[in-house]
Amino acid sequence: MGRLLEMLKVRSKSEDGGILVLVALSLVVLLGFAALVIDGGLLYAERSKLQKTMDAAVLAAAYESFEEEGDVVGEFRYVSEQNGFPDDGVALSFDEETSVEGDKRYVSEVSGSDYNVALTVTDDYVLGEVIRNKDLTLANVLDFSDADVFASSKAIFSFLNTGKNVSPMFVSDYELNTEDNICLKRVSSGSDSDCPSSVGGNFGFLDYGDSLKDSLVYSHYEVTIGDEIPTENGNSVGHWRNTLQDWLSTDEDDACHNYNTATLDCERVILVPTVCVITDDDEETDRGDHCINEDDLNGKTGIEITGFAAFWLVAVDDEVGEGVEEDVLGEDEDLKHAIIGKFLETYTSGDEIEDILCGGIEGCSEDANVNVVRLVDPASD
Repeated sequence: MGRLLEMLKVRSKSEDGGILVLVALSLVVLLGFAALVIDGGLLYAERSKLQKTMDAAVLAAAYESFEEEGDVVGEFRYVSEQNGFPDDGVALSFDEETSVEGDKRYVSEVSGSDYNVALTVTDDYVLGEVIRNKDLTLANVLDFSDADVFASSKAIFSFLNTGKNVSPMFVSDYELNTEDNICLKRVSSGSDSDCPSSVGGNFGFLDYGDSLKDSLVYSHYEVTIGDEIPTENGNSVGHWRNTLQDWLSTDEDDACHNYNTATLDCERVILVPTVCVITDDDEETDRGDHCINEDDLNGKTGIEITGFAAFWLVAVDDEVGEGVEEDVLGEDEDLKHAIIGKFLETYTSGDEIEDILCGGIEGCSEDANVNVVRLVDPASD
């Protein structure tokens, strides 16, 4: 009997040791899951923050690259800092590296900083990359003290070849610039005003087949460079005045009422086909067989589409849009019944309007006037 009790005591001690081992293993597993949740969540939040910063900074740098004396690196650094990056108190300082292909790469590896940042600028794209070394908390129990967080963003340049939601208005493709207000349409004729007048019964609209009002309101037409479309004859101010005046104030986003921040997502920004029209004032008259002489514009004249231009509406008739100086029309009586816009050289495209793009750099028309900047998967070619 005594021997049996001794055996039971030994077995009980052995089971206690096994339970302790199981408890210890369970605690390690529990801490591992806690580390996965807590540290994993912190790493995810950090990557999300870095990604948003890279997207904003790369887009800003891409826009800046269109300027003749643009400071691409400075703009990238400025937007990054405005988004709280880096947050370790160390300023970004870039060294330039130029590849054999001529691509420029700027690298910031500042001593004492957790961040390694690289900016690559080419003729086709701008690529921003960042790696941050982040300290871990509970993961230390698993012998993981830190981890690298990576984010990258790539903005490519392309040009419109086919446009959807295109306005029936058209403008000359000659010497468009972003500094001047451009008269897209004027009703009164026979004036010396710089605002283009009707010619031979032609009033600056394309005939898409529907009524002019429907063409303006719905603008669901797809137009491709090289298409020949007849022009609209006659003139009906009421068909476009109310519609376009509404577009001056419809947008709720304040960015749409600022020329420098408006995009094609705004009602106030319209996509207009461009054509080649030769006038008596043109010094260069031999611009190709696709051009048409101004004197030949009459009635239902077929005219070839040469590109597209995005315009921010400034004024319609005598109503001036928000964000525009009230005296923009001046004393020019000929601007009555005019549609005035300001040419946008570039705009960014969201996924919802991605189908207006030509699908990449190759095959796009560099004469299309509208440069498109859009974010793509950094892994794409």
